[in-house]
Amino acid sequence: MPTKHVRMVLSLAAAVVLITAVSCEKKKQENVPPDRAEMRRRFMQLRDSLGSDSAAVAVLRQRYGGRGGPGGGQPGMHGINPGDRQDQTGQEGVKPGEGRRSPQGQPVQGARQHGQMLAGQQPRGGAALIPVEVSRIQQRDMTDYILASTTLEALREIEVFSKTTGIVEELRVEEGDAVAAGDTLIVLDEREARLNHRKAEISFKEAENALNRSREMKSRNLISQEDFETALLAHENALTSLGEARLALEYTRVTAPIGGTITHRSVELGTMVTQGKALFRLADFNPLRARIYIPEKELRRLHVGQRVVLGIESVPEREFDASVTLISSVVDPSSGTFKVTVEVESAGGILRPGMFASARIIVDTHPQTRVVQAEAVLYDGKQRYLYVIREGAAERVDVEAGFIDKGCVEVLGPVEEGEMVVVAGHNNLASGTKVEVVREVGGKTDARDVKIEAGTAQKPQSPGGRSN
Repeated sequence: MPTKHVRMVLSLAAAVVLITAVSCEKKKQENVPPDRAEMRRRFMQLRDSLGSDSAAVAVLRQRYGGRGGPGGGQPGMHGINPGDRQDQTGQEGVKPGEGRRSPQGQPVQGARQHGQMLAGQQPRGGAALIPVEVSRIQQRDMTDYILASTTLEALREIEVFSKTTGIVEELRVEEGDAVAAGDTLIVLDEREARLNHRKAEISFKEAENALNRSREMKSRNLISQEDFETALLAHENALTSLGEARLALEYTRVTAPIGGTITHRSVELGTMVTQGKALFRLADFNPLRARIYIPEKELRRLHVGQRVVLGIESVPEREFDASVTLISSVVDPSSGTFKVTVEVESAGGILRPGMFASARIIVDTHPQTRVVQAEAVLYDGKQRYLYVIREGAAERVDVEAGFIDKGCVEVLGPVEEGEMVVVAGHNNLASGTKVEVVREVGGKTDARDVKIEAGTAQKPQSPGGRSN
C-alpha cells in the first residue's frame, strides 16, 4: 500500500478513536450508558479497515475491554453484547437487561444486568414505561369574575391659585411633598399688605372712638339722631375696611385647601404672581379610584360594594382589594358600555395615580372545590378529560370544567384531592398505559433523576382538537 494511503488510513483511524472516546466520556459524565451497538458497529468498521492487529484497534480493546472491542469482550469485562456471542448458558441473542435464562425461558435469579434501566426503557417482563410529569389535584376556592383594564386616579385633585398679586419670597414645598390642609405653600411679599392693614386698624379705632362719643352725647340729647347714625355708619365702614386689609394680608400666604401630595409646581422663587395664577396641583392619594367600562350585558351581575381585585403591572407580586362604589345607570350608546367606579386604598403609598391596573370584579365564588393545572385538561371533541395516575397506570377520567383562574381549572368528576394527574407527556398515552413519574410539578423530583426538557408541559387546546 502506498505511503500516502497508509497515512490517510491512520488519520481516519485516529479520528474515529478520538470521536468514540469523547462520545463515551460525555455520556459517562451525564450518567447515561453509551449506545453499545453503535460503538461496536464503529469498532468493527475500524477493525475491517485497519486489521485486528492495528494499534488503533488495540487501544480501543484496551480502553473498553474484551477481544470484541466496545460492546464485546469476555465475561466479566466491561460491556457484553449478547447479540453477537453466546451467553454462558449457551443462549444466543440475550437482550440487554434480561440476563441469563433457564432452558424453560425463565429469568435466572442473580443474572447480571446491563446497566440501569432508564425511563421509557423496556422493563423486565412488561411493556415500556412512558415518562410523565404530574401535579396533584388541589382543593381551594375558585372565583368567577369580569376582567377589565383601567388606570388609577386620585380621588380628589385640585389646582391651587393665587388670590393676590405679589413677588414670591418663600417657597416652602416641592413636588412630591405631602401636606395637610392649611399648611403654607408659598409666601408673597407682604409689606404693602401689612401697611394697608395697619392703616385700616387706625381708621377703625378713630371710627370706634367717634361712635362712643356720639353714643354718649346722644344719651344727653346733645346731638341729633342723624349725626349719631352717621357716626355709626362710619364705624361700620372702618370695620369693613379693616376686614379687607386683614384678608389681603392673609392672601400673601398661599395655603393648601386639602390634605394630599404636591404633584405639580408651576411657580419659582422670586417671580411675580398675579391674582388667579395657578401655582400648584394637589392630589389626595388615599383612597384612589378607577373607572372601568363594562359591557351592558354584565349590568345585572354587578352591585355597589362588590369585591374587586386589582393587579398592578409595576407590583406583580401583590394583589390589592378594592370595592365598587358607583355604578352608572346610563349606558353609552356609542360603545355599549356603562361606567363602574372602584375605590382602593393606596397601601401606604405603594399605589399611585396613573398606574395601569387589571381589575377582576368577583361575581361568583365556589368554595373549596377540586382544582387542577390547566395543562392537565385535554379535549376529545367537546369532552374534557384527565389522565389520573392510579396503580402505576394512566387512567382516562372524563370531567366537566368549571371556573378558570390563574392557570388552574375547576374540575367536576370522579377525582379526589391529592390524586396525581398528568401535565406533560401525554403523547401515546391511553387508559391503562403504564407510566413512570419523572417529576411532580410543585413536588419532589423523582429519585431516578431523569432529565426532562423545560417547557414541555402541554396546554389544553380549544374544543375539537386534542392535546398531545
